[in-house]
This record gives sequence, structure tokens and C-alpha cells, in this order.
Amino acid sequence: MSRSRWIFDAPRDLTLFVATPVLILPLAFLICAAGSDELFVLLVAAFGQVGHNLPGLIRAYGDRDLFRRFRGRFILAPLLLGTACVFAAFQNLNVLVLAGVSWAIWHALMQTYGFVRIYASRGEAGSSSSLDAWLDFAMCVLWFGGAILLNERPLLLMLGRWYSSGGFVIPGPLVESLQAVWRVALIGVSVAWLGRALLAFSQKRGEPVRVGLMLTSIAFYWNAYAWTSNLLVGAAMFEIFHDVQYLAIVWMFNRRRVEQQAGVSRFIAFLFRRSGALVGCYVSLCFAFGSLKFFEGVATGATRNILIAFLATSGLLHFYYDGFIWKIRDASTRRSLDLDASKGISLNVPAAFHAMKWAAFLLPVLWLANIELRTRPDEASRWLQLTQSMPDSRAALVEAARLLAEKGDDSKACLLLHRAVMLAPDDLKTRLTLARLLLRQGRPGNALSQCQHVLSGEPSNSDARLLASRLLAEAGQLGGAEIQLRLVLDLEPERTDAIANLGIVLALQNRNQEAVDQFKAAIARQDEAETHFNLANVLVELDRTDDARAHYETALRLRPRYKKAEAALARLNALHAPQAGRPPGDRNSARR
Repeated sequence: MSRSRWIFDAPRDLTLFVATPVLILPLAFLICAAGSDELFVLLVAAFGQVGHNLPGLIRAYGDRDLFRRFRGRFILAPLLLGTACVFAAFQNLNVLVLAGVSWAIWHALMQTYGFVRIYASRGEAGSSSSLDAWLDFAMCVLWFGGAILLNERPLLLMLGRWYSSGGFVIPGPLVESLQAVWRVALIGVSVAWLGRALLAFSQKRGEPVRVGLMLTSIAFYWNAYAWTSNLLVGAAMFEIFHDVQYLAIVWMFNRRRVEQQAGVSRFIAFLFRRSGALVGCYVSLCFAFGSLKFFEGVATGATRNILIAFLATSGLLHFYYDGFIWKIRDASTRRSLDLDASKGISLNVPAAFHAMKWAAFLLPVLWLANIELRTRPDEASRWLQLTQSMPDSRAALVEAARLLAEKGDDSKACLLLHRAVMLAPDDLKTRLTLARLLLRQGRPGNALSQCQHVLSGEPSNSDARLLASRLLAEAGQLGGAEIQLRLVLDLEPERTDAIANLGIVLALQNRNQEAVDQFKAAIARQDEAETHFNLANVLVELDRTDDARAHYETALRLRPRYKKAEAALARLNALHAPQAGRPPGDRNSARR
């Protein structure tokens, strides 16, 4: 019997399975433009990622024949995975997140592989040889896996989850070797796959839908993880593609099961009848299930943990069940997909073999969970481990340096930032961060050199000019410091810290009245204890001790137990009378 090459028909197949990214890209742009990236990601996570778990669960527990075949799995899996997710939620374990993300990548590539094989089986000649099937599978594994392994941002996220779970350090040379082998394999398989496709077309037996689906899926997945500026937005866009495919194929599959009267429950028999209204009901049920994701964000305490565990369990069950209830080789599955059932087999894996496959997944997870519970790696340690696995990752070096600097380890932080600057000499932001750390280390000359690099590349960088003015002032080059500060104020006339610092530089040059004017201008914009203290010191020099006393007292009111102000005010009051003498002031101690 001749079969159509389409699952539905040409317009619907192209819209739902093949060319869907063409519709998703403008939709994502409009939603992000109207709201925010975070809103877009949340909507997809709720209505898509969580919502599309429901159809698989409906089939697992509503298809009587299927439940009869896999009764043990459908009963034990929720108990085991649910218990694990509750424990992980209450213990805040990262290892289950790592397992879920890894499984999600496998799930995405296997869905693409499944659709490709459906179209291969529907072709007139059919690209259904074992070699074609193997090449299709290898293409999905290498390209989907390569999007993670060969791109810095997703690889950082995956390795970060690994280290957060207590995983051992993977040396950088090993990562680089794996990437090199992966590239060679990817290129070799891609050339072979394209060669087979071109040969099929030359013999007028190619399946353009199969080829188109493979190419759009791979390109869109790489767009998500390699080319989109916001990784979460990219992943959400591919999730829409994945969800639309899944909802459509499940609807079609269950409708045919109903038409074949193939042992389904009354609920499935009702929901999947030929009815436009019931299509809306089906989609609404998925959206309602997905809306639980919104409650996760507002729930607190044990309620939130239980909700997180429930949603995680539904996701893991979705991944697990889809691994065997949609096998294209299974005769009953082929029959409901309108494929040649005579080429299928009955896939009943022995329980012992299935348990071994589960053990291969669970044992590493349990091992990591045990390590994580005992060690609880901190954030700085995790990023340091990432710099060992990805020594050429500027993002890892900069973030590890930031966390080390927060812990007070400026020396190690500077080493990491030096490496980052060597990798990206034009990264002016990192150079400026390095300059600040060098100053904290007492290396003003090196810090000034970094500032000069920044200003040579970006003369309008007022932060760099402000830091350079401080370094010049501390080096005794007060004229140069003044020039830098006035340039800052040309760029940002209302910048309070530049105004206050200019007052200090002027005071150090004994231009006290000009300094008073600058300090008062700074106070008018931002009332800070430090500025009152510096103004008071200059007023003492001008013999205006009553005004000085008032500003010392204001500084202490704004910052109680301000030691320098307390000492200066005590010296002033020790003279008893305002005109009895004059304290020497404390200009050199003013913080810039």
C-alpha cells in the first residue's frame, strides 16, 4: 500500500514539524520586546516545558494495552523518582538538576531522531537501511552534543553543574582532546550523511522532508546554544519547537489509536476524537498543567519544595517514559503512526536488562549525591575548577577572580585576571577590574598602566579616568589628577564622586576655597559623611572652626563611630574656644 510521505499533510507537517523555527523566531522577538527575556523564558518553561509533560503521562496511564505491557515500570518509576526528587528538593541538591539537564539533551536529540526515522520510513524508496539509520542517529548525537561540548557558554553551565554536584576536576587537556575528537567525528559523519542524501536525490529516491527536518532541527539547536546572545532565551525558543512537535505527534497518535479501537481508556477515547473543540481542550489541559510552574515562584518553605519535587518528577517521568513508549521499531507504535507494522518487532526488554540500564544511570547520580552532601562545594571553588577544565575561558577566569576578590584573595584573583587580559587584550572592563585589584594589592604603578590601556581604547571611560586620577594623586602628580577629574566632569557633570575627589585634589594643592566649593557641590548632590569630614578639614585650614565643627558633627550623625571624625572633633574641642588655636587638619587621611 502506498503511503503519503507526510504525517498529516504538507502544510501542517511543514508548520508543526519542519519549518516551525521560521514562526518561532519572530514570536520570541515580539514577546521579548513587549515584556522581557525573563518573562519569555518563564512562559515557555510553564506552558511549554512543564505543560508538554502531560500528554506522555496521559498515554502511559490511559492506554490500556501500553499499561499492561509496562505495568511494573509505570508503578515503580513514579515512586522511585518522586522520592529522589523530594529528597533533592529539601536538601537543595544540584546532582538531580545535572541529571535532568543531561537527560533533557538526550531527550531532545532522540525526538529529532524519531521524527527523522518516521519520515525515512514514509518515503517511497525509504532511507531505512541500517546504514542510514545509523548515520541519522550519529548526526543527532554529534550535532546536539556538539552544541554543548564545542561552545563555551553551555559547556560552562554543564561543567558548573558537575562541579556543584561534587564531581572531580576534568583536566583542560582532556576536555580539549575530547573536543578535537568530537569535531573530527562530527565532520566525518556529516560528510557521509550528506553524501548519502545527495546520492539518494541523484537517484530520485531522496526524502526532502527528512533532510529538511534534520537540517532545521540542528540549525535551530545551535542557534539556541551557540548563536543567541541570551542562552536562556535560545534554549526557550528550541523548547517551543520541541513542544509543538511533541503535542502534535501525540495528538495524531492517540487519535489513530482511538480510531483503531486499540484498547484505550474512556478518557483518551473522549479527548482524542475528531473535534476542533477537543483540540483546544487538549492544549488547554497542557497549559493548565504547565501553570503549576507559576506557583513555584510564589510558594515558600516546604510547599515550594514539594512543588519543585512534583514538577521535577513529572519531567523525569516524561524523559523516562518517552524512551520506550514511542519506539519506532515497535510494531504497535508503527501501526498507530500509519507505518508498515510488518517491519516492526515487539520490544519487551527483560526486566534484568532494564534494571542494568537503570543502574548505569542511578549509580553515578547516587555517588555524586553522596559527595555533594558531604562536601557542599562553594561558588569560588566551583569557578576555580572551571578555570582548570577551560583555561582559555575568559568568562570563567573573570568570574573566578571576582569571587576570590570578594573573599580577599586578591593575589590569586590578579593572576586569573592577567590570564583573562592576555586572552582578550581588548577587554577593557576586565583591565579596569584588574587595575582596581592591583591598587588594593599596593601596586599603583601596575594599576595605572592598566588604566592607561583602558583609556587608550576608550577615552570616554570615566571610571578609568576616576581611578587614574586617584593613582596620579597618590603618586604626587596632582596636576595630572586634576586634569583627569575635570575630564570626568566634562563627560558626567553630575558625578558626585568626581566632584568630591576634585575637592580633595584642590585641597592638597592648598587651593582651599576652590576645594570648599567642590565639597559643597558634592554634598548638595549626595549627603555623605566622608565629604563632610573632608570639608571640615579644609574649613579648619581656613580658620573657620565653627563651620568645621558643624560638619564634623554632621559626619558623625551620618556615620556613627566614624573614628577619623571623632578624633578630629576631639582635637578641635580640646582647644575650648574656636579662636584659641587651630588643629593641623587631616587632609592627607581623606579617603579618595
